[in-house]
Amino acid sequence: MRSIVLRLLPELTLSITARQVTVTAGARVFVSALSASEWNTLTDTTHFNRQQSLVPIERICREIEKEFPGRRRISIALSHQIAPIWQLEAPPLFLNWAETQGWAHEALRQKIGPMADQWNVRAEWSADSSSVMASTIHAEWLDTLLGVFKRNQMQVNRVQPWITHFCANQKKSLKKTDTWLALVEAGRICLARVKNGDLQRIRVESFADSALSALSQMLQRAALSDSAPQPKNLVIQAPGIEADWHLLKPWQINLIPPQSGQSPDQKHSVRP
Repeated sequence: MRSIVLRLLPELTLSITARQVTVTAGARVFVSALSASEWNTLTDTTHFNRQQSLVPIERICREIEKEFPGRRRISIALSHQIAPIWQLEAPPLFLNWAETQGWAHEALRQKIGPMADQWNVRAEWSADSSSVMASTIHAEWLDTLLGVFKRNQMQVNRVQPWITHFCANQKKSLKKTDTWLALVEAGRICLARVKNGDLQRIRVESFADSALSALSQMLQRAALSDSAPQPKNLVIQAPGIEADWHLLKPWQINLIPPQSGQSPDQKHSVRP
């Protein structure tokens, strides 16, 4: 009976973004802050240590057990600092799925060197076959992450880059639209054009000061790089970032809270 009850409980969504972890279950949102040292430890794959690098996630597991007792199924969305996204110019010939994975890995190896051999790569063609989007994650980091949740008796159903996770959750609303999508976290913005559900022209940039100013500049540069008519809509998800997004002109702003269906002004539980 217990296993049946656990299966009926909603799946938790855990979003690991810069300086915070957001856990959602239905309309409830729980936020746990990450200190600067925790975030640096979590994202430093150059000096990866199985015993130390994911200690912050051990703490998050204990908090999940306290805040959401009995919830064991989890879907994870990762910051693009942890799971970088690459938009690669398409090869001159069409490849099947397995060939595309090998080609993308080699293309990344040429871009970033032997470091690419330490990363899991998953590649998909764009709808118009003009580019290949490659999502990457440090293989040993991922293996250790899954091990942390397994030790805490939690089942991880999916681990995806933030943008992939977002588009899957918002599939219906994005399917018949042409919009800019901005995923904003502390110090980093992922901007993409989404046309009829297909990701196009992905840009990921760092910023030091104002998220609002940084996004405005990214949108202006994106418009200058393409003479085609630009989308009038701008979808933004920005956990933990406070900004007057309505000041972005002339776009029509749609601010998406951590969990779709929840109003932006709904209160969240926050754990410092």
